Amino acid sequence: MSIKQIPTGVRPTAADLTSDTYDLPSETPAEHTLIVCAAPESGSEELSRLLLAAGVGIPHEYFDVATAREMAERWDLPGDPLEPRYGEFYLQMLKLQRGRNGVFAAALRYPQYVEYLRNRLGARLFHGAVVIHLFCTDIVEQVTAWRAAANTGVGDASGTRTNEPRLYADNVEENIAQFDRDFDAVIGDDTGFRKLFAFAGIKPVFLTTDQLMAMPREITCDLARLMGVEPDVAALDAAIALNAPEPIDESERRKAYDDLATDLKRRAFRL
Repeated sequence: MSIKQIPTGVRPTAADLTSDTYDLPSETPAEHTLIVCAAPESGSEELSRLLLAAGVGIPHEYFDVATAREMAERWDLPGDPLEPRYGEFYLQMLKLQRGRNGVFAAALRYPQYVEYLRNRLGARLFHGAVVIHLFCTDIVEQVTAWRAAANTGVGDASGTRTNEPRLYADNVEENIAQFDRDFDAVIGDDTGFRKLFAFAGIKPVFLTTDQLMAMPREITCDLARLMGVEPDVAALDAAIALNAPEPIDESERRKAYDDLATDLKRRAFRL
């Protein structure tokens, strides 16, 4: 009997990863779990694609509500997959359908943890898992990218609108207030994860976006071997060449941050 293979040499979108194209049914669940915890625009999409190419699971945001419901419906699971009483079925099926080379890998946003995993399901997911905290040191670049993505509705490197655009405020004062809220939301995710790690006694692998972008091959190979997987270096190199992130469009950058920079500085010093 032939063994199903997932696509190679392509950069899958979030919709691709949710589809049955990336299901790898197995009779035994993945033995190891890898969780990438990251705030928005910190490089988790890049890291996930590199891990995928190297053979380390099939990383995806499995605890995004739309993703979970679509996959649960395809697998004929009972109830809402992110409700506590049904979540165990969903997690078990993930390890049966989305394990690869013995690893189940998930990318996780802090609001997903708060909403759906602050319970027994979350405890089971994190138990014995290798946890990566991917952290962006350039907060201005991170918030600028997040605001640009929110304004355009384009949430990944595919360039396709996947969300309803959230427009900028009409005047400077309202836009500054919106920027302030956006800033708090982005840094709040990192702070929340660190609090989770402290309370749960989790010692994550701490990785910065700059490190990942500077040494993608070395870091991905190290993570693969940490998970007991000998990386597919040829596929990884091809993914690195394919995965170069697009810079933020200059007009979007101006609207997201540059046009506000002077007023933000005045606000910082109450000038």
